[in-house]
Amino acid sequence: MEFRDAAMTERVLERMIFVAKTLAATAYDVVADPALLARIREEFEHRTRK
Repeated sequence: MEFRDAAMTERVLERMIFVAKTLAATAYDVVADPALLARIREEFEHRTRK
């Protein structure tokens, strides 16, 4: 089976929708909670500081 064909199965489409909803919910949480965004930025700065 080709990748293209495997990627178009019902199972894969259901999982893609699940992942999209999960990412959207995460984005909402970050936008809706300024304290969460601040913690994320702080951790990002700490991890990427040289």
